[in-house]
Amino acid sequence: MRLSYSLWLFKNVKVTITKASELAHLDIYYFMAACKQNQVPVIDISQQELLDEVAGMQPV
Repeated sequence: MRLSYSLWLFKNVKVTITKASELAHLDIYYFMAACKQNQVPVIDISQQELLDEVAGMQPV
């Protein structure tokens, strides 16, 4: 029940992944695994947004 509610809150952008994992009493990595099992995306960025981000990076 706690996990289901935490997944719902995270999926509906009501809490951060950190807060959702705390509510579920899981460490963040187990919560991310639960997201994967329940088909809840952990990273919400489009391919184009990612390409734009990489293109704007400065070489080190």
